[in-house]
Amino acid sequence: VMLAAALRFTGSRRGEAQRLARLIDEDVGGGALAAALESNDIKCGVGTYQMTLNRRQVGSRIASLGAAVADRVSEQGAFGDMAEASDFVAEAMTFGARPQFSANETAKDLAYVPGVFSEDALSRCRLGPGARKGLALVRKLDEGLPTDDEEAVKQVCERLRRTEREGLGEDRLEWMQAIDVEQALCEFAKYEAYRSTGITPMKRFSPATGTETPAAAKAEAAA
Repeated sequence: VMLAAALRFTGSRRGEAQRLARLIDEDVGGGALAAALESNDIKCGVGTYQMTLNRRQVGSRIASLGAAVADRVSEQGAFGDMAEASDFVAEAMTFGARPQFSANETAKDLAYVPGVFSEDALSRCRLGPGARKGLALVRKLDEGLPTDDEEAVKQVCERLRRTEREGLGEDRLEWMQAIDVEQALCEFAKYEAYRSTGITPMKRFSPATGTETPAAAKAEAAA
């Protein structure tokens, strides 16, 4: 639990998972990790996308969050759904602004920790901003989707479970859960934005070929 939260709340993109794990193993009480964050030995992505906590705030709450999740599961049983766990994590990590995005991502990671969730808990989860954009794009393609986001995700998930993977015969996507749809919607929104407008003229590309578009080639020639 501490490792999942540390990765998500620091916004680590530097492959620091092993270092974080070693620090937690050295001191499950969180002291070693808090000290590394305090000294800036472990970086924290405050100011980057959806990161709202600084390294000292993260360090001061990681251990208590791990204990709180363990106590909650021990005393009340497994979480009934992903949204409930997301809110639990968000409340435990709130310093003024509520860090809902990082809490949502942490909760999804906790799905891989035995005993944290009940068997049917993964059928419902909080949608992040990227997933909501992706769902809006899907609704343009299928106006029959429910207006309620949770019901729409459930319907998309059910359709995907019935979909045969090309070239694999009867092997269907029966393992698909709401958290997988949420992740896919987020990535779809990024892909569609990149495909249609690009991040900069230099980075535009044609998805069909993976080659530069004329606009990108023109910008490169001009440079």
